[in-house]
Amino acid sequence: MKESKKYRKKLRLYQETKLKVERTTHKEKSRFYKKEVDSYAKILNDIRQSYSLTEYGLHAFIKKHQQNVKKHLDSNTSQKVASTVWKAMKTVLLQGKKLILKSMDP
Repeated sequence: MKESKKYRKKLRLYQETKLKVERTTHKEKSRFYKKEVDSYAKILNDIRQSYSLTEYGLHAFIKKHQQNVKKHLDSNTSQKVASTVWKAMKTVLLQGKKLILKSMDP
């Protein structure tokens, strides 16, 4: 998805318009920019959904692979893993933050 020119263009426009909202003091311009931000956000969300980058899309993806390790992982655990992965992806994709992975060594 990140390699898609359409996605990158809309993401850049979304970020630029969001900065304009923060920097603008004029109320009418600010409202106009907020509407543009909302429209870009909807377009980006549609692109993400087309790639199945949703929490339930990850549940469906992991369900296929959970069958391979059925004796080690039950369905509840695999869904919990998918939900945790979605939270991390949401932080990276929607908030633009970097992901920090912690070691699980004692």
